[in-house]
Amino acid sequence: MTIAGHEIDLARRGLVEVVLSLAVVVLLVLAHGLWRLGDRLSA
Repeated sequence: MTIAGHEIDLARRGLVEVVLSLAVVVLLVLAHGLWRLGDRLSA
């Protein structure tokens, strides 16, 4: 494997980690919003 290919592989892995952490944050925010909405509707 060339050095450039290795760097691209590392960058791609870093990008995947960033995307996954963003997805987790978005899911947490959505879950929190739905929970608050359900709380408001049942009140």
